[in-house]
Amino acid sequence: MRILPIYEENIAGIKVKLLDCVEVEEGDAPVVSWTCVPDSGGLAKTLAMWRLLQPYKLSSAELNMIRLVTGLSPIRLFELTDIPTVMITDWDDLELPVRDIVEKLIRHTLCGYLKDAVWGLTYEPSMVSTMRIIDQTKLFKTSIPVLQRVYLRCGGITQRVWTVFYVETEKESV
Repeated sequence: MRILPIYEENIAGIKVKLLDCVEVEEGDAPVVSWTCVPDSGGLAKTLAMWRLLQPYKLSSAELNMIRLVTGLSPIRLFELTDIPTVMITDWDDLELPVRDIVEKLIRHTLCGYLKDAVWGLTYEPSMVSTMRIIDQTKLFKTSIPVLQRVYLRCGGITQRVWTVFYVETEKESV
C-alpha cells in the first residue's frame, strides 16, 4: 500500500485534487487495484461548505447534492427556511433555477448547519449576506479546489480534518 502525492477526482460534478492522503493498494495483476479516500463523509461536507462559500450561482443539482450531504430532507429544509417543499423538490426533479434571495437564505441555512461538522473552513453569516452572487458558472467550472487533511486543535480536542489548501484554475483548451 502506498499514499498518492496527488489524486484527482470528480465529486458531484466538482473537480478536486487531494494531496498526500489517498491510499492505493495494488493487487496481483497490475490492473487490479483499489483506492481508499479517508473520511469521505468529511470530505463531502467540506466540499459542500466550500461550494456554498463561492460567489457563483448554485445549480439545482449542486443544491440537491449539498442537501443530501447535510442529511436534510425537503421537509426539514422547509422547517428551517420556510421555503415550500414543492419548490425544493422541483429543484431536485426539474432542475429549476433558484432565485438569488432564496439562494442566500439556503446558503445561510446550510452553512450554519455544516459549520460545526467542518472544522477546516470558517463561516461567518456576513460572508453570505454581503456576497454578490455571480451568474457566471463557466468561471466556477475552471476552479479546482485542492484539499488536504490537517490536524486542528479546538477546545482541547485534536482532529484530522479536510481543508481547502488552495484553488487552482483549470486551463481551458483553445
